[in-house]
Amino acid sequence: MRHDKRVSVGGIPDFVRSYVFNISQKYPYWNRTGGTDHFYLACHSIGRKNLAFFAGAINSPVRKKLLEVWKNDSKIYVHFGRLPTPYSDELLGCKFFLHVKGFEVNTARIGDALY
Repeated sequence: MRHDKRVSVGGIPDFVRSYVFNISQKYPYWNRTGGTDHFYLACHSIGRKNLAFFAGAINSPVRKKLLEVWKNDSKIYVHFGRLPTPYSDELLGCKFFLHVKGFEVNTARIGDALY
């Protein structure tokens, strides 16, 4: 299934929609709440070329060290300043998303990573 286009980054929404439909048909109790009492998080690295991604301001000692250690790494993309590509594209191209402590509230980053 590794090379199946249904589970590529672009095909995931249709794959999940079909999966949920099939479960709702096979397991009638699922329909009791429309699946709202179930939570699934499924991640995969198929089609993701980079190991990790981080973008943000250098506003903490941890972020400063992150830049020093990984600024020249070809598989870990650490970016400070304005991104040359859409943020969502960078997230979709990486297996992991680094959520690094800074001076601001970063709750939105968790939501971004789950998307």
